[in-house]
Amino acid sequence: MAATAAKVAFVKQAAKARRLTGGKRTHVLSARLDEALVAAAKARTGIESDTELAEFALASLAIGDDYGEWILSQAGRLGGDFDLDL
Repeated sequence: MAATAAKVAFVKQAAKARRLTGGKRTHVLSARLDEALVAAAKARTGIESDTELAEFALASLAIGDDYGEWILSQAGRLGGDFDLDL
């Protein structure tokens, strides 16, 4: 859970630094979700509030994590003669 707590803290800080959070909360969002999904997300993040959970999820999407796209773009960059030498 420590890694998840660190991720939650990072996402909250990054969203605030980009001024995505910290302002007036005026937008109302309503959704019907599977209870198991919400319970699993709350258990994994340690977030208890539905509002905070939704904010964390949206902030995660908004700040992005381009690692997956980056790693895929690296395919074929090493020459065929490259040896990992483990």
